[in-house]
Amino acid sequence: MDSAYSQTRNTPLDQPVNPTGDRRSGRRVLLILLAIFAAPVIASWVLYATRDHWSFTSGNYGNLVRPVRPLSGLALQDVTGRPLGADSLRGKWTMVYLDPAECAAACRDALYKMRQVRLALGEDMHRVQRMLVLADSRPTAELESLIRGEYAGTMLVMTPDSPALRKEVLSRFGDPPGAAVYLVDPRGNLMMRYAPQVPAKGMLKDLQRLLKASWIG
Repeated sequence: MDSAYSQTRNTPLDQPVNPTGDRRSGRRVLLILLAIFAAPVIASWVLYATRDHWSFTSGNYGNLVRPVRPLSGLALQDVTGRPLGADSLRGKWTMVYLDPAECAAACRDALYKMRQVRLALGEDMHRVQRMLVLADSRPTAELESLIRGEYAGTMLVMTPDSPALRKEVLSRFGDPPGAAVYLVDPRGNLMMRYAPQVPAKGMLKDLQRLLKASWIG
């Protein structure tokens, strides 16, 4: 009996509880969990804050614009005369293409490429928008028909506020119309350009990497 009683008293269920040790263990678990969830956010912030120093020596298809060019206050309006809103280029990544109002074959290829890249992003496509900037004041009837058909409601179509501002708008991008597809970051900064020969798959890979690293937009 004494032996059985002694064994019963020494079972783990009868061992004294140490509340201080439990609290310390709980804090450690909580800190570990916080570190796991905070690490991607901190890494994304650091990557974005140091974007001017990125060196994509391999795997990138676009050319970084150094330094980035703010596009705030860009003097643009849509085809109805409504000015580009101050926040229109904020909160999302924006693919931009500049071209004359007739939008010839190269322009149409670029618009198609931009659309397919955005669609290929799947559940992330809401984080990206597209904008066509016409160097001339009004699109041709053929382009208007294309916009109302294939691109209805899915693409911003803008023109300079006036012919006098055309040069200013073009100087912000640094290239003549039709020379490239541009990428604007969620803070409204022009940060990358894609030459016409860059394949859609290349643009998609770059965007996927940027979206994965970015915690804004």
